[in-house]
Amino acid sequence: MKVIKLNATASTNSYLKEWALKNATATEVAVWAKHQTAGRGQQGTSWDSSAGEGLACSVLKRFSDTDMAMLPKLQIGVALAVKEALEAVGVKRLELKWPNDILSDAKKLGGILIENRWQASRELTSIVGIGVNVNQNAFINLPKATSMYLESGRTYEIAEVFQAVSVSVMTILQTLEKRSFDELRKAYEATLFRLGERGTFESPTGAVFQGVILGISETGALQVAKDTGAVETFQHKEIALRY
Repeated sequence: MKVIKLNATASTNSYLKEWALKNATATEVAVWAKHQTAGRGQQGTSWDSSAGEGLACSVLKRFSDTDMAMLPKLQIGVALAVKEALEAVGVKRLELKWPNDILSDAKKLGGILIENRWQASRELTSIVGIGVNVNQNAFINLPKATSMYLESGRTYEIAEVFQAVSVSVMTILQTLEKRSFDELRKAYEATLFRLGERGTFESPTGAVFQGVILGISETGALQVAKDTGAVETFQHKEIALRY
């Protein structure tokens, strides 16, 4: 895996997308920026990365012969890989909040943004953006955010966290085509935040309803049993879980 280290960039995902266009033969690349000035989350949301205190990185993997069934495996597999990497460096009480959040002690520790580009019918380039709060000691007006420092009481070397995360993510990307979705889903649901618990949900229009998270569908959608008895599936940004 080729590694690119930057002092600063607007977005590691954007940087890597442009870099990939100029380096079409590169198949496995990771980029790490000490400071990300315009980080992005899912569906155009922003990711705030404090200079020198958080990890902002992206990992690129090209698949030469795959299909649409790879996409939900990417979503689930990458989340599991990031969780395993953070556990390996000592972070505890980790859970995965659908679709792309990493939680520690029920607070947001990090997030994932996957951007895919198809070239021809079966050639896929995936760029996985990862943001992790590492050494921040406070979050103004963000009561549901946390950092590795706040959870453990010690500071971390960002390089150590990058190494653990990038290697773990690339390792699972290298094996995804051979992994079964059911195997990945079972592991994902075992650590899914609020699985089987009754919660309050909100739609993009502001409609609020009660329901229970049942798990993940074969397309990576969230399955929720409503109080009415109906079971519905929701894609990204079609539902928000309120604590």
